[in-house]
Amino acid sequence: MPLASSAKFTPLPAISEGTQVHQHIELVVDRSGSMKSFGSSIAPTLNEFISSQKQQTDEQIQELKTIIETLSDGDEKNTKITELNTLENHTVSTINLTTFDNMVEQPWCSSELSILPRITEAEVKPEDVKPRGMTALLDAMYNACNNISEMEKNKTCEFKGIVVTMTDGQENKSETSHATLTEKIKELTDMGITFMFLAANQDAIAEAAKMGISKNNALNVGTTQENYGNAMRAVSGNIARTRTGDSAGFSGLERAASSTLRSVERSQTEPQNGYTLERSPPAGLLCRQ
Repeated sequence: MPLASSAKFTPLPAISEGTQVHQHIELVVDRSGSMKSFGSSIAPTLNEFISSQKQQTDEQIQELKTIIETLSDGDEKNTKITELNTLENHTVSTINLTTFDNMVEQPWCSSELSILPRITEAEVKPEDVKPRGMTALLDAMYNACNNISEMEKNKTCEFKGIVVTMTDGQENKSETSHATLTEKIKELTDMGITFMFLAANQDAIAEAAKMGISKNNALNVGTTQENYGNAMRAVSGNIARTRTGDSAGFSGLERAASSTLRSVERSQTEPQNGYTLERSPPAGLLCRQ
């Protein structure tokens, strides 16, 4: 497996005493040469996605407070109060970035003592995702799976893990086989880990199926900067639904906005084949349909 030194370590979270829930996202991002089609939008789009995760938590807290105000005293209200207290005071949210081309790297991990950044502290720099080499997709995903496995093994509280992969090319560099990765994904899925797979220039649903990832969590992505932004907003919405127990998977609206269903020369309000697509709202606002 072509691992850079940064990818040979598993960064672990600093979980304080009293933490009851650890929410973690493994973000696996293609930086092969073909990603140049997305221009300079990659880092800003990923940072918008990261910011949306904090926004989602804030919105969930406010929603719980509103619900509590409408409830009479009793078991249901007490349950919501406990849920609010856990989310506000006893939940830690972290994220890790794995990038891949010829090599698999973890830009935020420099040693075996590296600590996972909190979701509120993480930032993707343009040089972290600058397009360059080939596509070691399977190696990168397997590395992220190993990280999740270590966190699950060392957990001291409830652990909720999500692996999000974004690629625009076919695998052409990995040493990890499809069979090995598929077996690992099945193992983690059975443990409650959620996988989301986004791909451009290929059939994302078919490719995800080869790895054992649900078609509901596979998303075809167009090749424009707008498509990339809409796709990551769709991920944000899917994560929100997954965490609140609503129906998970990408919605029809999210799928339409992420793929190229209309020519970029058309106006944003001109119908084509019965579709009228508008620019998606800021990240996190496609959460509920």
